[in-house]
Amino acid sequence: MNSLTKRLVAGVAAAATLLSGMALAGSAMAADSAIETGKLGTDQPFTISAGSVDDLKGKNLVAVKLADYSAAQTDGTNITGYDVATVEGLKTAIYNAANASNVSSSKNNGSKTDLTSDNPMQWVVQNLLDSSDGNHSGQLRNFLTNLAQNESIKNATDKAIDTLNPTVSGDTASVSAQLPAGIYVILDKAEANGDVVVSMPMMNGTTIDGKNFSNNQLGAVQYKVTKPTVDKKIVENAGTGNETKVEANTAAIGDTVTYELTTTVPNYTGYNNGYYLALNDTLSKGLTFGKIVSVKIDGNDTEYAKDDANLLDGGYVWHADTPVAVPDSTGEYAGGSSFSIKFGQTEANGVTFNIADPKFKDVFLIGKKITVRYTATLNGNAVVNGDGNPNKVNLTYSRNPNGSEQGDSDDIVVKTYTGKLALHKVDVKNNNLQGAKFEIRSSESGDALKFVGSNGTYTLASDQSATQNTVTELETPASGILAINGLKGTYYFKETKSPLGATALPSFTATVTVYSKNDSGANQTAGAQDVALVKADANQLVKADTTKNTDIVVTNVRNFTEMPKTGATWLCIYAAMALLCGGGAFLLLRSSKKNS
Repeated sequence: MNSLTKRLVAGVAAAATLLSGMALAGSAMAADSAIETGKLGTDQPFTISAGSVDDLKGKNLVAVKLADYSAAQTDGTNITGYDVATVEGLKTAIYNAANASNVSSSKNNGSKTDLTSDNPMQWVVQNLLDSSDGNHSGQLRNFLTNLAQNESIKNATDKAIDTLNPTVSGDTASVSAQLPAGIYVILDKAEANGDVVVSMPMMNGTTIDGKNFSNNQLGAVQYKVTKPTVDKKIVENAGTGNETKVEANTAAIGDTVTYELTTTVPNYTGYNNGYYLALNDTLSKGLTFGKIVSVKIDGNDTEYAKDDANLLDGGYVWHADTPVAVPDSTGEYAGGSSFSIKFGQTEANGVTFNIADPKFKDVFLIGKKITVRYTATLNGNAVVNGDGNPNKVNLTYSRNPNGSEQGDSDDIVVKTYTGKLALHKVDVKNNNLQGAKFEIRSSESGDALKFVGSNGTYTLASDQSATQNTVTELETPASGILAINGLKGTYYFKETKSPLGATALPSFTATVTVYSKNDSGANQTAGAQDVALVKADANQLVKADTTKNTDIVVTNVRNFTEMPKTGATWLCIYAAMALLCGGGAFLLLRSSKKNS
């Protein structure tokens, strides 16, 4: 046995456990004996373990043998050393991958003089056990990345390979197979379609004749993948010290809604062909895109945005597409718009996006949080009550370090709800009145709000500064009913014209409360609403509609005799009559005293 291998494996056990599966280590003892040649290649158990059952479901794992054990020794219980012989047909691929692994230090002080094309795996075993650098870097990781992208390895159908095809059931988060003894690279084969993330290549040797090292684990690898995810929230009171983040909110048409998208920088180690990452946002037609407020990585604003004068080594950290109409869409997003925020534009005028590009190495640090905020306005196409106005996001990401396949995360949906108010105009006999006109203000002293619409149906204008195609007076149709859409909050209503020519024109204050989530305790569902008459007219010409056909009933009178006898006008009349009666009685009493 090669004495160098024996000395080497005794000193690298602790470091080797840190990298996926690389555990070629042991310790030599004085009473070592050689394992019989006939036992060096017998089938041995090999186990792949994962953090959860779902990590292994549906995986297509392939074990490609890189080397056979050519000799091994034991102290009777444990393996104390071994030599390897590289598999014929893969020598060139392994040699090239090792030669390109950017060795900066090794057990031979950085020398590659011992790396030969005849048995390159012997050199790999002796020199690339540098996994103390961690899973995201290091010479061994570089070697495995280069190796997995070699066509001879990817298509090694005529070599010593085994398809593991894990069958996972119950709570078992591992899969085992019997493999001929040797050193293997475990490849995670990607399906052409789907969103399953492919693992980095893993490497380990099997046990030998049922024996393992005393201080390390042969015959097993830990399967680790992290599927990128995205989240989305509506930020209420954005930019204040009283922010709250919710999955649904309420708004009036014209209100600005702030959205926050969050994801993390994925593990792009081994993606030498590039890593694509993009947030894809879709707004329903009731929402109009406003602007991107900020893009932050690890809480820091990225200053190299598209259209920014500053470039990062000729590229942009992120680029936002101009929103475009949703193509061929039906359902709740029909007529909406979509845009993407893509990360790592490698050239100022290019179309290549790669967060793994070395120019971004100090920006896209693995595991750091990416936060995007942008605004939208609830517009006149908004759905009133009901299902609300959805806005969704998903994430497109590279999912195969050995190919170009991409996946998409599940959609995350948030919603904005808005409300309405129905006003019924009648006379004292409850006949519908056509031609009554009303102004609506957000406060009693404010300007009249602008609306779009006609024939009794009006929607709050999303642009209150518009000077065309809007009205400030809402006129009742033949039904006497005004349908006023896009409201949320408290409003002041004032009648400006009576079809009966009455001069006693009522005014009142009402509140529209819209619910953004289900509340069984309050017997409310998302999209439902309540309308409350906060302040009625002094003459009691305004009341809540007890029939529930509308929300508010406003009555016009032809003269004061039709006014409610408990209203302010009649109270004044009663007071005046009382004064007159009192005055008359006083005069009669005084006259009577004089006559006496």
